[in-house]
Amino acid sequence: MLTAHTFMITMQHDFFYTLLVASIPALRQHAIHFAATTDEAEDLLQDTMLHLLEKKHLYHDHNFIGWGYKHLLHLYLNSIRDYKYRPRPGSSLIPEKGYEPHNYLFCDIKTALGKLPQEQRDVIWLLVQGYGYEEIAARQSIALGTVKSRIARARHKLASLLDTYMP
Repeated sequence: MLTAHTFMITMQHDFFYTLLVASIPALRQHAIHFAATTDEAEDLLQDTMLHLLEKKHLYHDHNFIGWGYKHLLHLYLNSIRDYKYRPRPGSSLIPEKGYEPHNYLFCDIKTALGKLPQEQRDVIWLLVQGYGYEEIAARQSIALGTVKSRIARARHKLASLLDTYMP
C-alpha cells in the first residue's frame, strides 16, 4: 500500500531524476569548455552525473544546474591535480617531438596576477589553493560579501588581461 510518506519520497526521487536529465545539455557545454577533447568532456560529464547521484541526498530545491556545475568544476579541478601527479596509463610525460614548455602562458598569468591589487591577489591565491569563500573570509578577517566582490573583480581583471588566450 502506498503511504503518504512513500508517495513523497517517490515524488522527490522522480523530481531529482527529471532535473538530472534536464541538466545534461547545460553541464555538457561546461564539460566541453573545460576538457581538452570531446571524449574527456564526456568522461567528465559521466563522472559528474555519477557524483550527483551519489550526493542526491545533499540537494535541497535550489538551482540544480548551479549545484551540478559546482560538482563538475570540483571534479575537473581534482582531475587536473591527479593528472599532475599520476599521468594517464600509456602516456609519456615527454612528448614525442621533445619537451617544449609553455612558459609564456605561465609568465603572462604571473604578470597579470602581479597587476591585481594586493587584496584581490590574496583572495585569488587562497581560492586557487582550494579554500572556500567562507574559509577565505575567516582567514582574511573580512566579510563574506567582501570576499565575493574581490574575487569577482579579480576574475574580471584577469580575464581582461589574459583575453589573448580566450577562443
